[in-house]
Amino acid sequence: MNTRRYAELISDKTYRAIFDAADDAIFLHNCHDGSIVDVNQRMCEMYGYERDEALRLTVGDLSSGTAPYTKERALELIREVSRGKPKLFEWLARRKNGRLFWVEVNLKKITIDEKDWLLAIVRDITKRKQREKALEDSEKKYRLLAENVRDVIWTMDTRFRYTYVSPSVKYLRGYDVEEVMKQRLQDVLTPSSLVLVKELIEEEYSKKETIFANHSWSKTLELELKRKDGSSVWTEINVSLIRDSDGQIKGFLGVTRDISERKRAETEIIRLASVIEQASESIAITDTRGKIIYVNPFFEKTSGYNKEELLGKNFCTLISQDIKEAGIHKLWETISHGNLWKGTLVNKRRDGTTYHENVIVFPIRNKIGKVINYAAIKRDITEEVKAAEALRQSERKYSALVENSLTGIYISNKEGRILYANCKFAEIFGYSKQELIGIPKSRLIHPEFRKMVEDIRYKRLAGTNVPLSYEVAGVKKTGEMIWVKMRNTCICYNGEQAILGNVVEITKRRKMEEALRRSESELKMLYSKLLMAQEEERKRIAWELHDGLGQSLTAIKFGIENVLELLEKKKSTMATRTLQNMVLMVQNAIDEVRKTSMGLRPSMLDDLGIVATISWLCREFNKIHTDIQIERKINLRETEIPEILKTNIFRVIQEALNNIAKHSKANYVSIELEQNDREIKLLIKDNGKGFDVNKTRLKGNLRGGFGLASMKERTKFLKGDFHIESVINKGTTIVCTWPLH
Repeated sequence: MNTRRYAELISDKTYRAIFDAADDAIFLHNCHDGSIVDVNQRMCEMYGYERDEALRLTVGDLSSGTAPYTKERALELIREVSRGKPKLFEWLARRKNGRLFWVEVNLKKITIDEKDWLLAIVRDITKRKQREKALEDSEKKYRLLAENVRDVIWTMDTRFRYTYVSPSVKYLRGYDVEEVMKQRLQDVLTPSSLVLVKELIEEEYSKKETIFANHSWSKTLELELKRKDGSSVWTEINVSLIRDSDGQIKGFLGVTRDISERKRAETEIIRLASVIEQASESIAITDTRGKIIYVNPFFEKTSGYNKEELLGKNFCTLISQDIKEAGIHKLWETISHGNLWKGTLVNKRRDGTTYHENVIVFPIRNKIGKVINYAAIKRDITEEVKAAEALRQSERKYSALVENSLTGIYISNKEGRILYANCKFAEIFGYSKQELIGIPKSRLIHPEFRKMVEDIRYKRLAGTNVPLSYEVAGVKKTGEMIWVKMRNTCICYNGEQAILGNVVEITKRRKMEEALRRSESELKMLYSKLLMAQEEERKRIAWELHDGLGQSLTAIKFGIENVLELLEKKKSTMATRTLQNMVLMVQNAIDEVRKTSMGLRPSMLDDLGIVATISWLCREFNKIHTDIQIERKINLRETEIPEILKTNIFRVIQEALNNIAKHSKANYVSIELEQNDREIKLLIKDNGKGFDVNKTRLKGNLRGGFGLASMKERTKFLKGDFHIESVINKGTTIVCTWPLH
């Protein structure tokens, strides 16, 4: 039967009606390529296509496309059936709208008028598959439940002997069912639990009529059971009555559940409650509307409120108004969706002050997952916030601090070229910051020290121990030599090894050290001169005492002896003349003592003061040096000169006059003493031959400079300043000033 004949057959109304009325979808396929030749109406309804559309489809269009339900597998099945082997299989099909559904396909080869065709009868089995899936899930669930149940189900008669025990007792107590069936209550319960059960039995049997009348009687007890290994286990036992058809009590039905974990949890809860109460963080619990129902003691301490004031208060009322409403809204939005919220809040204490806290807020759920409370854990970070703000301010100031540092700061790369320099570094070496970038740092080092500095740099980069700081001579842009102290360390700069250096100019310090060394040398010289001067002064005083006072006292002694001898000889007239001569000798001795005393320290300095003593000193000087004229200008009163300065001023003038007389060849000297608001000033000026002050300072020997050094040290001893100027052939000027305070 050819295709045209088949078409004629199918077009017959009777067969077409039967074909389209079938409850299953029917496909007729070309046996060679699997193309669709015809479909019935049920196929169009099942797959959602019009008949014309269906005839243009391939088996791949009607398949889900996921392995193994692919076009390739469908064609493979068609080829197998074409070889005469019918197939009954399940297939995941695709409708026109893309939805997938399950079908059962009965595919076989048929022959019509000696021509082979493939007939596919397709039945929608989606509901069956759904039922199978539900059944499978249900079986899994109950199987899982049965395999994992750990509760022990048991029955006892009225004499409290086991009549049944479920196998799960092995997991609970370690005994087999057979062992348990032989046990009595004393074998099952710990002593304390046995006492509790006996008391309950006595109590319940005392009201036996009530028990008989109450068909719903049951009790739930927490009892400790003995285990086979000698340990015990806490259980919850629910007991109810077993009655016969007449309502008579025949025994007890019980379900025993292991509550060891719950007991441990309760113990843990008690322990946690203690921890919460003792915690050093604020902890609060609210209801779902945010009203506080619990706070720990530390919350009270931090907020300043007591518990009674806080309970019932809305948590948000403790938050500072400075927090934007959007932030509070975000918090509630987060936790109301069951999520944890972390953040920082500014809260208010009872006294109105604010404090910063790190806050964690999270929901508390019940067993079914419903949010029943919120909990907040808060840590006071006020000091941390202050410290962080101080750090931010410090960082803001950092760049300004570096740029305005009194220390020169630079960064150089491994090759020794400068990558960064602050203003002070540029100022020290006389460059601009821009000029320094990129130049070798060695250019700033005096040639005498370059090799040493480069060796230190190489060793530092290599990790060898080198001096942390050192002093070298540097070279300014102008070529001027300066002294600097460098302190360097290795850093990582822009991802590469570099050297961070601090530079301080110490030129002034070096000069001061040199001046100090010179001063030390001068002091040593001064000390030696002082010892010599003391010896000279002692020698002079000894000669004066010997030649003057000593001779006078010797003459007086001989005179007294002569008078005594004359008095023995009754020669009173001669004795009287001798005594008169001795009076002159005593007067000469007194003059010698006064002269010596005035040389050491004029008594009039204590009796009449410095002004009168200066006048006396000048007169005495003129008696000896009549060719030198002295002009005095004393422009202050005696009371205006501090006592502590008087001797100092006298000795400086005395030493200056001695130096003028010995060395200057001057014929005029001016002495001025005056005072202003801050200091007393002494000026001594002569018109002598002058001298080179620097050469005198650099002498450093014992033959010169003692007078100048003596005046300088006397002045500085009382916090004064000593200054001397001298010009060859034009004279010398000495200026001493002492502060009044």
